[in-house]
This record gives sequence, C-alpha cells and structure tokens, in this order.
Amino acid sequence: MTWYTVRMFEVADLFGYAGTLTGISFMIPQVYHTYKTKSVEDISWTHM
Repeated sequence: MTWYTVRMFEVADLFGYAGTLTGISFMIPQVYHTYKTKSVEDISWTHM
C-alpha cells in the first residue's frame, strides 16, 4: 500500500466514527424520555 491509500483509509475511518457518534446522539433523547416516563409506547420507531 502507498501512503495515499493508507491516508484514505484514515479519512474513511474518521467519517465512520463521526457518523456513528451522530447516530448515537440522535437516540439519546428517546432513551432519556423512556427512562423518565418508564414507558416505551411513544417511541418513534421510524428513528430507530
């Protein structure tokens, strides 16, 4: 592998980590709401 190929893998990894953190951050409000209300009936299944 050349340095260019290795560098591209690093950039792809960074985008993957950023996407994962973004996805998890979108779930935090629903987890908090479920914890506070102790009810899972009003979970938005389209965002899961």
